[in-house]
Amino acid sequence: MEFEVIAQCHTTNARVCRMKLAHGITTLPTFMPVATQAAIKGLTPQQVESLGITLILNNAYHLNLRPGTKVLDEVGGAHAFQGWHRNILTDSGGFQFVSLNKFASITEEGALFSCPFTGQPTMLTVICDHIRVNCN
Repeated sequence: MEFEVIAQCHTTNARVCRMKLAHGITTLPTFMPVATQAAIKGLTPQQVESLGITLILNNAYHLNLRPGTKVLDEVGGAHAFQGWHRNILTDSGGFQFVSLNKFASITEEGALFSCPFTGQPTMLTVICDHIRVNCN
């Protein structure tokens, strides 16, 4: 990753920056559409790209539930699964830990959730580790 401050306001310290990641350059601040379950609702990846979007946001909690690490592995990662060739930012899932705390607990291994579809326990750190290992 490369990060460069292009301009900075002397009054407010607001900045315009350029961030270079593996899948392209993004100027910050930027608008990031949210691909909650690895999909931006109502638009194809090509439509999103045609809008000049260079960075989208995935949600770790939802990626962990659907499609899950097995599916992501089988297709070659989130970029391939989503048909998105530009940058992806993935959140930590911390908001879901707070908002869904009746379904969650902290263990020595990380954040443990009960899957809302099956009731089975699922460890949020599995997808976080998976994303970190497979970010390319």
